[in-house]
Formats: sequence, structure tokens, C-alpha cells
Amino acid sequence: MSIYLYSSNLQKRFDKGELVSISQVEYTFKIIPIDGTQLYKGVVNFVINGYVNFDMFFKKEEDGCYLYEDHSGIFEVRIRYNQVAQIIENIFLYKKDFDLEIDFIKNGIVNFDKRILVDNVITSEELRNVHPERLYSMEKLDDMIDTYEDRVDTASDWIDDYDTDSYTRSVMRNKLYEYSRCLNVLKAERERRHNLPIHE
Repeated sequence: MSIYLYSSNLQKRFDKGELVSISQVEYTFKIIPIDGTQLYKGVVNFVINGYVNFDMFFKKEEDGCYLYEDHSGIFEVRIRYNQVAQIIENIFLYKKDFDLEIDFIKNGIVNFDKRILVDNVITSEELRNVHPERLYSMEKLDDMIDTYEDRVDTASDWIDDYDTDSYTRSVMRNKLYEYSRCLNVLKAERERRHNLPIHE
């Protein structure tokens, strides 16, 4: 993997497909293939300013862009590579759980509404927070809750079983913590959906 530095000094933020803000903060991307012929191979370590990074897995080439997805399925990165000039022209970051897209472009744009100019269109906290449960259908969410309730009960039974050896009990305690955490996240998502305002 070659290191490729790509500097961007303009970003556009889209929420649910609508342009909501523009930032002129500079970002630097690195650890992506320098050779465009290698963009379709393997895993790209996608780094923004050193404070956030993802291992992105190649999905497909589409409309002149190379598409990658991280292991959670939440982040998608599209890299537009100019084969003739052999340069990266643009990078797009799409966060599916919030329907958020950041369009990173090198050149400034003119005649935009100055009221939407902000210091930074995206924060490191937004990039780090991942909510795969928000992509689930209501049916799948209910199924997952049932599954993790069963796992919590099973792990608890193993821990409480008199015949369970100390090693297995220790492993199941760790599993119980993991299952309980996942269950709480899923239940919080169901509660969030029930509290969403109803639009007529």
C-alpha cells in the first residue's frame, strides 16, 4: 500500500440529500493507493487528518468512482480517480445511519450563500459514532432484540450453573457484558423510533 496525500480545502455537507453547510477547513487524506490501477484491490486504510481512520473494503467501480465500505456497513467512501492525469479528483464520504454525505473538493466554489459557511461541516465525534442498528427494518430490529435477550439468558444460566468451570464462567461473564450492551443499544433504537414525531 502506497501512501497518497490528498489535501482538500472545501467541504460540502448534505443531510438527507440537502446541502446544509459548506466549510473551508483543510483536510488531508492518506494511506490510499497512489496508483489508480490498484484502487480496486484489497483494503484501503482511509485516514482523515490523523484523527479518524477506517479500513475500507472495495465494493465496485461505478460512474467513474471506486466504492469502498467499512466492516460495519455504515461508512461508504467513493474515490474519483482521473486515469489520464493520474490524480484523485475528489473523495466522498457517506454515513448511512444518518444519511449524511460529505463532498470533499480541492477547488473553491463561487456564488454560494455565505450563511451556510461554517467552521467545520463534520466533527470527529460524528465520524466515530456508528449506529448500524439504525439501518435495520423494524422487523429485523425486533428479531435482534429477541436474539440478544436469549443470549443474555443463556450466558446468565452458564454463569449460575454450579458445574460450570471457572474459565468458562469468566468467558461467559465477558459475553454477558457484550450481549447486555448490544441489547441495550437495540432497545434504545426501538424506543427512539417510537418517540419519533409522526408526519401527516
